[in-house]
Amino acid sequence: MVKDVIQAKEKSREHFDGVAGHYDASYAGKHSRTMYEGVLQNISMFPHNTILDVGCGTGNLLSTIPRETATRLYGVDLSPEMVRLAGQKLGPDAEIKVGDSEDLPWPVSSFDIVCCTDSFHHYPRPEKVLQEMKRVLKPGGHLIIGDPWAPVPFRQTANVKALAGRSRRLPLVSG
Repeated sequence: MVKDVIQAKEKSREHFDGVAGHYDASYAGKHSRTMYEGVLQNISMFPHNTILDVGCGTGNLLSTIPRETATRLYGVDLSPEMVRLAGQKLGPDAEIKVGDSEDLPWPVSSFDIVCCTDSFHHYPRPEKVLQEMKRVLKPGGHLIIGDPWAPVPFRQTANVKALAGRSRRLPLVSG
């Protein structure tokens, strides 16, 4: 099991490093942006000084957050290339780190809001990710997840079709 998880994460890292340069213009990048409005509406409902975006990719969601709504923005992604591009896009406005969603590189009770948009379905052990998100949330903090949902058989079929003709490096995760 652990070996499978490590392999899945490595394949995911390789895949997203490989697509990072054109991710924003790709179907996947455009699909992620369809969820931003809902996530941003939820963010605006709660007082906050710190926001962490788990699976931040190239920093698109963080770049859409109005600067007056957050004192400090943070992001984490498994892909070093995605993190590099997010860092270029956001500059000193955000702290972006390479990291595993199962072992977030921040101390307990660090964030008012933790959000995750269109990446939660990639995590091979979602329960561990949720535990980490809870760990880094401040007491009374808020978790906002924007992710597509479909029954397992449909999701697996859709993933296979979406990856047809491309590198099949992403694992099919069942829930």
